[in-house]
Amino acid sequence: MLELETDESLLAEANLTIYNLNHELDQWELQQLLSGLYDQNGAVVTINAGAGGTDAQDWAEMLLRMYTRWGGATRWPSSL
Repeated sequence: MLELETDESLLAEANLTIYNLNHELDQWELQQLLSGLYDQNGAVVTINAGAGGTDAQDWAEMLLRMYTRWGGATRWPSSL
């Protein structure tokens, strides 16, 4: 009777292949989303706490920090 054995190197190679394919698919999806007529232009993002008080101001600061870090991680130029 044939016994099924797990081949650890084959499993590791399959996991690496799946990881690489997922990364390439993510890159392709982003390229498709940003390939329109006006997508090469810049964007202006405004974050305003409004009249929400201290909590709204804290939230606005967190959003600013999040978008600034995201822009740096994607290597897209950003300025304040």
